[in-house]
Amino acid sequence: VLFFEWCNLGMPDDEIPVHDLDAIIIIEGIPYQFNGALVPLDIDPPFSLGSGAHIALGAMAAGASARKAVAIAARYDPGTGGSVNWVRL
Repeated sequence: VLFFEWCNLGMPDDEIPVHDLDAIIIIEGIPYQFNGALVPLDIDPPFSLGSGAHIALGAMAAGASARKAVAIAARYDPGTGGSVNWVRL
């Protein structure tokens, strides 16, 4: 079972997906981070994940949008790259 399928199934204990992940999901309007342990962690925006997370968080603290913060992180972190996909919530 994939992570998002597991979420859509109501997160049953008998079908826990096993893989390395970092994800932010919104449950009833509240953001949570999930990692490989699959335990929802409370987070307060702004928030970032991944190898460039600290760079992106610093950029957002300095006033950058989330989209711009990822672009800044990609410039300075070799593990951050590719296209930036975003969704307005």
